[in-house]
Amino acid sequence: MPVVLLIKWQIKGLHITVQDYGEGLPAEIIAKVYSPFTSRVTSYSAGGLGLGLTITKSIIDQHGGEIIIEAAKNEGTKVRIFIPPV
Repeated sequence: MPVVLLIKWQIKGLHITVQDYGEGLPAEIIAKVYSPFTSRVTSYSAGGLGLGLTITKSIIDQHGGEIIIEAAKNEGTKVRIFIPPV
């Protein structure tokens, strides 16, 4: 499964987009994905501790940024991150 990484630096700040074309995340997972210890076992992953996105969101928030996760069943997941300049 390919993963696309796009990084753009603009005057407004840093834009990072990560997109895959896998099975996507269900809405009930997206709703709680930033909660600690939320993990999902899939056909290609054994899961994890469920801390990665919790820590990531905390760091982005501390920098005044934003993280948005979009997903559709069988169409993959897109994560968009924005961090303003310091």
